[in-house]
Amino acid sequence: MVIVVLKVSYPPHKSEEIMKIAPELAKKYQPDESIAEAVVLGAGRSTDIGYEGMNVWKVKEGQFDKLITRIMGAMSMFSNVEGHRWSIETWATAEEMAASGLPA
Repeated sequence: MVIVVLKVSYPPHKSEEIMKIAPELAKKYQPDESIAEAVVLGAGRSTDIGYEGMNVWKVKEGQFDKLITRIMGAMSMFSNVEGHRWSIETWATAEEMAASGLPA
């Protein structure tokens, strides 16, 4: 099972702009358990340079491309917010690593 981590960050002076977009995003991209199981949704923290957030999903078999497409669509809603950054990380479970012959 692939694990996908979405990390986002933005400067503090853009919070109001981000919060205006967030409700629209929540309506358009409601969690879809047929694609991925949400492990962490909306974790966040304040840092010395702004705000950081993270979502984590366990992707269902054969649904990786659908999840990535949804994430990219959701993040495109913030494309006009200066300083908004995001990245996608993919991880393997220890079980998958062991099955592949890699050390877990």
